[in-house]
Amino acid sequence: MSRNRVGRRQSLQLRCLVSLGAVFVFSSSAAADPAAKQPTKATPVSVVGSQVLDMVVAVADDEPISSSELRRFMSQQGKTPPADLFAAPSAEVRRALQEIVIDRLMRKEAEEAGIRVGEEEINSYVAEIKRQNQVDDQGLEQMLLQQGTTLEDYRKQVAGDITRARIVSSKVRSRVNITDEDIAKYVAENPQKTPDAGEYRIEQVLVRLGEGTAREAAQARAAELRKSAASGKALSELAGKDYLDLGFVAPGDLNEELQEAASNTAPGSVSEVFETPNGFQFLKVSASGANAGALDDSTRERIKRQLFEVRMKEQLDKFLNQELLAKYHVEYKL
Repeated sequence: MSRNRVGRRQSLQLRCLVSLGAVFVFSSSAAADPAAKQPTKATPVSVVGSQVLDMVVAVADDEPISSSELRRFMSQQGKTPPADLFAAPSAEVRRALQEIVIDRLMRKEAEEAGIRVGEEEINSYVAEIKRQNQVDDQGLEQMLLQQGTTLEDYRKQVAGDITRARIVSSKVRSRVNITDEDIAKYVAENPQKTPDAGEYRIEQVLVRLGEGTAREAAQARAAELRKSAASGKALSELAGKDYLDLGFVAPGDLNEELQEAASNTAPGSVSEVFETPNGFQFLKVSASGANAGALDDSTRERIKRQLFEVRMKEQLDKFLNQELLAKYHVEYKL
């Protein structure tokens, strides 16, 4: 199912944080990279006779993380853990372990802040996932089983996603503020991002035919996206791989089909869906530049959003990979 949104834990986590204009960023700095520190020796956590069944691979604020937990986490992400975790651990293994550590520390932050996630919130989140994937309870459970997890574990992941989003909102987002001066500086440094006289900005959504996509399905998806876009939702967030920002263009730079659609679309609105040899598409005309370098509200908002996302990533990186690691004791054993 191409629109499966329950596949991997990481995709769920990012999906939740993206709504806040942020994503988890794992720095390559020495403070954040477990490989940059000399790991201490792994210690057994489960032994039967002379056989070691499990090992401690990291400690997060005095809480051990076992090799079995690391294997289970990687499996839930759709990755295959190596038979021997300790034989030259790969970057993938180290990243997975780092994510578990960060998750533990975020839980500590949630406890300290008194953040709780209720069952109704989890139910609402799961209901939205079912709606987007067009499945019932049984269908969702089958999808989760295919990904190596259960509904119970998935609900725990959802609770964690919501908790982390709230921590980021309270501790990181409040630090980021984009001013008019920031936008003016960006425009001065990137004059190509503003229109020449007579140009207007075009955003395109193209649902392509082929690659297993039936004509009716492509047309229906384009119509659905167009309806959401007409209600004011951002195309870049709605359409994913079907989205393309053509930037500021002069009327003569467009082919005949696109020019006709653009000329019949008022600035700030979206065109009707039209069919081309490539598939079904529609346009959003966001600006009509009467004056060179002029910024319309849509372009200003787009620049503000871009700057916000960059600043959020910087501040989130600092929070996760510097502040948390300075506040809590972390020890890697891989």
